Amino acid sequence: MRIKGLLASVICAALIAAPAMAHRLGVPVTSIEWNSRSSVWEITHRMSAHDFEAAQAPGFDLGSLSDADLQQKVSTYIQSNFQILGLMGLNYIGAETAGDHVWAYYELSGFDQPVLIRNQLLLDTDATSSSLVNIQTGGELRSLNFNAESDWSSVTLARPKLEQR
Repeated sequence: MRIKGLLASVICAALIAAPAMAHRLGVPVTSIEWNSRSSVWEITHRMSAHDFEAAQAPGFDLGSLSDADLQQKVSTYIQSNFQILGLMGLNYIGAETAGDHVWAYYELSGFDQPVLIRNQLLLDTDATSSSLVNIQTGGELRSLNFNAESDWSSVTLARPKLEQR
């Protein structure tokens, strides 16, 4: 009988927690990695579409945007909330929605060098949330975790050892 009561409690807790979990769909993830074919650093941002909409004006709907408006909204938002400082030229490639996510693509020109990164993507939607930057550098993966109180982080972008000349 205790097992049935425990099981009923777990099911009730799950049902109560489900609506609360529906509003935070995930941590935004930024990936930075070297593309040896094009000799650029590729930056990919992945954000929950729901959270991206919440970070915009009330009633904002991604589905109502033209492709040109999507490109402008995503680019403006990312430029305001993600910065990378170094001697590199940052180039916006584009954005798209796929499933429950917004994807944005950038390229950095330039070779190995130290940079400063600040990532506040979607932190304005929930003060307790975080954002992640994964950097594939020198053949190793380095992860930087940012929250609402984070400032700049320093990292050296280094191509895989076989690429360095």
